Amino acid sequence: MTVFENIKAMDIDEFAEWYEENCMHDDDPSIKWWDDTYCKNCEPIIGYVKGHYDRKMEFCQCEIYGNCRFFQDMDDIPDCKQMIKLWLESESK
Repeated sequence: MTVFENIKAMDIDEFAEWYEENCMHDDDPSIKWWDDTYCKNCEPIIGYVKGHYDRKMEFCQCEIYGNCRFFQDMDDIPDCKQMIKLWLESESK
């Protein structure tokens, strides 16, 4: 069996796990898709930071509350495997 045949034989969960272990990096297409689809569309929360910065700053909901405004039914931020699966299930451009 070739590597390609092995990849094609995986179900989405197996592939997402394999992808997370072998392919994730800063320029990863799943991370870029996540950022373009969700992070760039997240309305910032303005907060005041005391101390070293001592100024107003923008934060994402996930940075303050630990959950994503786009996944209100989840207690946490989707993990890497969940992000990869959402990317794989999205429409191809």
